Amino acid sequence: MNSNWKIIRIGLKQFRAFKRFKRLGEEEQKSSSIPQILVNDILDLGPTFIKFGQILSTRPDVLPTQYIQALELLQERVPPFPVEIAKQTIEEELEKPIEQIFSFFEDSPVASASLAQVHFGRLISGEEVAVKVQRPYVKAMILHDLHKLEKLLKIIRFLFPAKIRRANFYHGFLEFKRYTLQELDFQHEGEVIEKFRENFQSWDDVIFPRYYPGYSTEKVLTMDRVGGLRLKEAVLHFSASEKEKLAIRLAEMELKMFISDGLFHADLHPGNIFFQEDGKIVLLDFGLYGILTKEERNRFVLYWLSVVKNDVKRAFYHFKLQCEELPGADEKAFFELFKKLANEFYHNRLKDVSLTRVYLKMINGGYKFGFVFPENLLLHAKALTTAEALTFELFPEARFEKITRPFITKEFLRLATNGEQIKNRLLKTLPEFMLTGDLVPASFQSDQDNAWNLPALVEPLMELLKANIQNWKLDNGIFPLILNPPARLLLLESLNPQEVEEVLEKTWVAYSKEKSDLAIQKTLGGSLMLQLASVTHALYKALLNAGKSAEEATDLVFRIGWEIYTKMGEYPLLIASIFSNDPSQKLSLSTQIFRKFPFSYPDYAWEDVPSDKGTVAFNCTRCQVAEYFKQRDLGGLCYDTWCKLDFPLAEQWGGKLERSGSIAGGATVCDFRWITEKSE
Repeated sequence: MNSNWKIIRIGLKQFRAFKRFKRLGEEEQKSSSIPQILVNDILDLGPTFIKFGQILSTRPDVLPTQYIQALELLQERVPPFPVEIAKQTIEEELEKPIEQIFSFFEDSPVASASLAQVHFGRLISGEEVAVKVQRPYVKAMILHDLHKLEKLLKIIRFLFPAKIRRANFYHGFLEFKRYTLQELDFQHEGEVIEKFRENFQSWDDVIFPRYYPGYSTEKVLTMDRVGGLRLKEAVLHFSASEKEKLAIRLAEMELKMFISDGLFHADLHPGNIFFQEDGKIVLLDFGLYGILTKEERNRFVLYWLSVVKNDVKRAFYHFKLQCEELPGADEKAFFELFKKLANEFYHNRLKDVSLTRVYLKMINGGYKFGFVFPENLLLHAKALTTAEALTFELFPEARFEKITRPFITKEFLRLATNGEQIKNRLLKTLPEFMLTGDLVPASFQSDQDNAWNLPALVEPLMELLKANIQNWKLDNGIFPLILNPPARLLLLESLNPQEVEEVLEKTWVAYSKEKSDLAIQKTLGGSLMLQLASVTHALYKALLNAGKSAEEATDLVFRIGWEIYTKMGEYPLLIASIFSNDPSQKLSLSTQIFRKFPFSYPDYAWEDVPSDKGTVAFNCTRCQVAEYFKQRDLGGLCYDTWCKLDFPLAEQWGGKLERSGSIAGGATVCDFRWITEKSE
């Protein structure tokens, strides 16, 4: 039979079968053999259609769950080709007899898929390797089939333009064509593995096989032989606590790909992952991967944070912005469905009402009401679902939104405090915002980072502000505006008004004389803190000159400092409360924010230390303020003012602080142990 007619015949048969399937009830669909018949027909059509079926398994917005599950089995159903052909391909590609390449080559393949199969071997140099060998003639067959498929799809597109556009099928096919041909280049896959290895070089518990470029070509890929326990074996082998740790690490690994790197493994099913007995995770098969832009990653973070905080309107806003809105789209109906699905998730804690499955239903809802997800984000959604399924299988008690929240929150803080990113946002949006209150949409912003010269824009503005603010001390900046009001109130308790003004005047005169000699620090936070240390010193000396004892002066400096510090401490706690209600997590996030600003690296250096649940523990190994006071033989003043402020701050943040030493007091580190009640 002519292959074109065979494709058409099978296509029409499956179209009619799909219509019958859709008319079945929910229970009948679960037991129906119709999806499996589709899988059998795809296997009969050959490798191109097997790959196409695998890609269709990433389209839950178009196909029912039963079809998705059946299509996912395609990878496990491809018969191997003879080992003689595999050896011949290796010899032709590497231009050497097999005996000169391997001291051992296993005849039986360990895995067989639509494009290739894998054999274990040992190189002459002694390395144990896995060799991926391309199927014979597969590239020519795929190019031929892709040409036929494209012609057929153009006909269908002509007959059913609205349906094809809403399902994004044609652009989806072009994307499928691109990465199917890309998958046929095994040398490219090896380079992708190296990118993953580079991204995870600091993670010693996640393993990517090493790629051997000298033994790899377009049709042969040689990698380290890796192994471990399969998912089902790991479930039986590890204890409950070990499985929980693995599930959390697995989720963190996926989120690092999705958010930090933008390069993610798009097919992480149980056959592509091992768990070693020491708890390390091994990943395989990098032919299918996805790439997310920075904007897509940031939008995903904002959507995810909105969902886990039950902020449905904001979650919908960020979700909708990821879609293409088609003519006639019904946003109101889409939001009502979105809200219904969100409420089902929040009020039903069953495993089958998972966060990622709700995400897929929302994608499907968008498709129905005219909001189309782009192909790379559909691949991302599928990868998310697979990641969650792995964590459930490993640790059924896991709640994906709960174990992913700390990592996403940490990434949000990292991204939100990125100085370069903030600078670029200001350069692109500040002029319009200041004059009209408008925020320029991203599509209308300049692609040039230097579209506006920020110093040239801000410096004249600051001069205008300085000229118009009453009582501004031009030689001392903003510090008098911050410190004078609380200082006056507290000093009037023991000094008369004239004495108070003299103390403040002497403070700012002494500070003005010293500040020009202070070194400019590497960060804005470091510079501010060093300037405030100088203000503290000047205030302390002014109080001594006013007749206060050292103890009285120290106590007053501490109390004035607390009036300022307590206001500073409100903002980290407020931000942390957005992301978590757990006391320990809020305390952890609050301290992380302070360590980002104003106590910023490298002017301040921090090291985390292991701690019990409910305790946030870290050390400060470099403190510019402590060094400032030590150089002036005032380490005790530093500890009794600056260091002591952290104790009431801990109470303000819902915990208590324990410390045994400080750099100001002569210790090598300032140790911080922030303690709360045990987390829920």
